[in-house]
Amino acid sequence: MYELLKKADKLTDIGKGKDALEILRKIEDEADYDFLDENGAQIAELLGAAYTIAGNATKAMTAYLAAAGKDEYLRAQRGHLASGFFIMHYLSNIKTEELYGYLSNFEKFFGDIEKFPDVKYSHKKLKIGYLLPKTTKSSLSNFIAPMLTKYNRDEFETCIYAFDEKSDDFTKEIRENSAAYKILEISSYYDAAKIIRDDEIDILTDFTAHGAGADTLSLLAYRPASVQIVGVGFPSVTNLSFVDYVFADDFLTDDKMKDTPLTLKNALCFRPDGNMLKNLRKKKSANITFGVFNNFMKITDDMLLSWKEIIENLPNATLTLQDATIYNERAEYMQSRLKKLNFTERVQVKIASENYLSDMADTDIMLDTFPYTGGFMTAAAITLGTPVITLAGKRFSSKFSADILREANLAEFIAYSADEYKDIAVKFASEAKTESFRESVRRRVLTSELTDETRYMQNLEQAYREII
Repeated sequence: MYELLKKADKLTDIGKGKDALEILRKIEDEADYDFLDENGAQIAELLGAAYTIAGNATKAMTAYLAAAGKDEYLRAQRGHLASGFFIMHYLSNIKTEELYGYLSNFEKFFGDIEKFPDVKYSHKKLKIGYLLPKTTKSSLSNFIAPMLTKYNRDEFETCIYAFDEKSDDFTKEIRENSAAYKILEISSYYDAAKIIRDDEIDILTDFTAHGAGADTLSLLAYRPASVQIVGVGFPSVTNLSFVDYVFADDFLTDDKMKDTPLTLKNALCFRPDGNMLKNLRKKKSANITFGVFNNFMKITDDMLLSWKEIIENLPNATLTLQDATIYNERAEYMQSRLKKLNFTERVQVKIASENYLSDMADTDIMLDTFPYTGGFMTAAAITLGTPVITLAGKRFSSKFSADILREANLAEFIAYSADEYKDIAVKFASEAKTESFRESVRRRVLTSELTDETRYMQNLEQAYREII
């Protein structure tokens, strides 16, 4: 059985979720009680990884929460729970009160940590620390680049804390623009937090939170900085006492969150890549082309049925679903879901592509996911001139795309009900094919507050001054 468990582990490492699931089910059926009791946490964790590869959000979440219940190590429990909580945001059957309850209860898993004493510094320049586990180019980079490169050096200095030595051009750019750049060894959270503490950081920002498997939150739990903030890369709340603020604005906040919003006019700023500023549109189809370029785990059956209705109301419309990963198994699982919903006509399913920007540019209208919306894909698409239709819910994480559109002066693409979402898609279907329409979308984005780095940084730095 041990050899089978090792094999399942290797299969998940190489993205073979279906084969791993087959082995894990065999283990669950044939292993004796003692083996299952001793290895239950690892089996559940591997089930979570395998279902993630396959794209089954509900089963992945359930497996990760089960792993947390079976694991005897607190550090591992935090990691399992963080993975499960992140996926929980994707599911439409999880109500806000339930989700926020889970997030609040996460606090007790940090009860063993002894916080550093509270301290206030009197630095000539405010010292801002940024926790960024991976500093290579990612979907987060465009949102955080202004903070890391365009700050006021007369009043602030920055220190970037990474967990990974890998680097690229983005790493080089932010490293050259920071006063310090350190790679933390997180085998000991205390030792890593102590490095931050010794640097006398005034404000520490964690960009990833649950997205980093609780590693960054485990550092924040020690209270290495006077003020601690979470956001941007984790578009949700934490409800944790050691998080003082979340990046937010009046639009994003909701009445059930416990976190204090950082007082910003706009929570986000987006720096387009060079390729986004080019006219990448090449294909001209007679059909109206809709696209969903997002993590397939975020796609609920309710959204598939809404998209089906849109396509059926437009005889010359097509829909492309393109995942954010290269797992063929996810595409197969999505096709099986579409078949069950009798939605196979004029819809194609694809894995991720390196040419996703060109693919988005060749798409007439992008359709957003719900309740967990897009972020980078939304901002990138509208920069290319492709409008994105989003459904804004009531909780923080369901309004992220809408906040991007609001900042970009594209509020007409924000829906507040499922019916309005479908109506907007039909309304703009034909107009979205015209170059004048697309150029209008693009122009509004590039002249909006979403891409105004100077104004954003002035607002952010004023907020930093006020919370110290």
